[in-house]
Amino acid sequence: PLRGRRVHRPALRAHARSLGATLNDLLITELFLALDQWNREFGKGTRRIRVSMPVNLREGSQRLPATNMVSMCFLNRSPKVLKDPRRLLDSVRKETAYIRKHRMGLTLVRSINLISKLRLGYPYNTGGKNTCHATGVLTNLGVVFGETSIPKNSDNQLQVADDLTLTNVATFPPLRPNTHITLGVITYGGCLQLCLSYNRDMISRAHATLFLKRITTRLSAGMYNDGELAKPTSDGRNSTQPLHCSDSPAES
Repeated sequence: PLRGRRVHRPALRAHARSLGATLNDLLITELFLALDQWNREFGKGTRRIRVSMPVNLREGSQRLPATNMVSMCFLNRSPKVLKDPRRLLDSVRKETAYIRKHRMGLTLVRSINLISKLRLGYPYNTGGKNTCHATGVLTNLGVVFGETSIPKNSDNQLQVADDLTLTNVATFPPLRPNTHITLGVITYGGCLQLCLSYNRDMISRAHATLFLKRITTRLSAGMYNDGELAKPTSDGRNSTQPLHCSDSPAES
């Protein structure tokens, strides 16, 4: 697993809003673009990409911190849409809004329940061992330790003791069969931490580091120009004002 450079969440969220999107929409778009670029460079040209994301099934008034109420939704994009970042972002924004409005996360739960009642077996077993259900997975856990009685320092980090500070938190979603990349996102101390899990049998550490760096670099650039993402220079930096936090990239 790898941890990338942390990104300043308030600035990135404000940028997403200026585009009429949510922070999660922007993250999904960046994952799509990174996967498409990867296929163009290391695969057999362009192909349709599917990103899986967990969906919260809790009602707005429900507060059950010790209970998981989630399902999965799958977003598919064709090579034609992937060529245009702004068009891609707009399509993601519309689809995620539809998913939230109509609670589409229940579709998977109800399908599994129906198949179980009909005694047809578990649905994911029907595709065989070589079936890939998603090209990549994005899991955003949101803000952690936002409401706690533990004191915090000036950087909004937990001051566990006088000389002990919790400076960073990471999350690494598990890999599923034939899905070789998962991107975990977590917010702590006002900063967004991106964490990458990858299949070491298929992807080298150097390539996984490059994959994660591309996403954090584009997010840190924080802008879209004429339908294109702000492109990093050869040294991985960008001419625009960076939005990343002051810490250095970390790996684990």
